[in-house]
Amino acid sequence: MGKYLLDTNIVIKLWNDNSMLLGKLIEKNKVVILKEVLEELSIKEKKIYRRQEILSERFCKLLPCSIEVKNSYLSGFFMIYDYEIKGRFENNNLSKNDLLQICACYTDESLTLITEDKELFNIANYILGENRVKSILDIEL
Repeated sequence: MGKYLLDTNIVIKLWNDNSMLLGKLIEKNKVVILKEVLEELSIKEKKIYRRQEILSERFCKLLPCSIEVKNSYLSGFFMIYDYEIKGRFENNNLSKNDLLQICACYTDESLTLITEDKELFNIANYILGENRVKSILDIEL
C-alpha cells in the first residue's frame, strides 16, 4: 500500500470533522501533500500571536508531509494530459494545483489521490485509473 496524496478540500474536511484520522495518517506516514497545496492552506492558517504572524499548530503538523513535483516531469506530463483528455470532458477547468496533483500521481505510482472535487476526480480517474483516485470514504489506516 502506498501513500495518499490529499487534495486541499480533504485536508480542510478532516480539520473540520475534528477526527483523529489525519493525525493517524501522518503518524503512520501514509499521507503526502503537495507543497503548492500547503501554500494554499497556509493563507487560511496564519494567526497573530504577540503581533507576529504564525502558522497554526494543525498546519505545522502537515509540513513533514510535503512533497514537490520535479519540474522535469511537468512538460512531458502536460503533453500527455492535453492528448489524453482532448475533447473527452465538457468542463476542463482544473487549477494548477489540480494538474500538479495528477502529475504527482502519474509520475509516482505509489500515490493515490484523495479528493472530493468531482471534476478533478473524473479527469484523474480517466488518466490514472479508478484504483488510483479515491474519496475520503475510501481512506484506510
